[in-house]
Amino acid sequence: MVAIGREAAKRGKGKTELLPPYKELKALARRYSITTQQKYKEVLNTGKLGEFAPKNPELCYEDEFEGWDNFLAPKNRFVDFETARSLCRGYGLKTSTDWVVFCREGCRPSFIPAMPNRDYPEFISWKDFLIGPDSE
Repeated sequence: MVAIGREAAKRGKGKTELLPPYKELKALARRYSITTQQKYKEVLNTGKLGEFAPKNPELCYEDEFEGWDNFLAPKNRFVDFETARSLCRGYGLKTSTDWVVFCREGCRPSFIPAMPNRDYPEFISWKDFLIGPDSE
């Protein structure tokens, strides 16, 4: 990957003319689920953010940059386990197969993970998550 300054000099343009628009770079950070500055640098090195994505967006977009927390993908995009379980028990689903169909049909709220068994360490079983201990 070429440093933006050298590439800009070769093309006879200033740095800001080659930078991707801030909103596009921010959208890419979210698309690739970049949640830390270290992960940003790793993805940057793959070229997925574009040839002229800056190593230090906070310096290049000083008027637009809102801080790393606002720039990067949200870390906790799902509600806590208890809230998710409570909501899911109200959907009338009984099995993991029901859950998969529910998700594929687009019924799952975006704030509940498609794979709660993977994303919540508190997950015990599908019966516990979808029905509760008092059901048969």
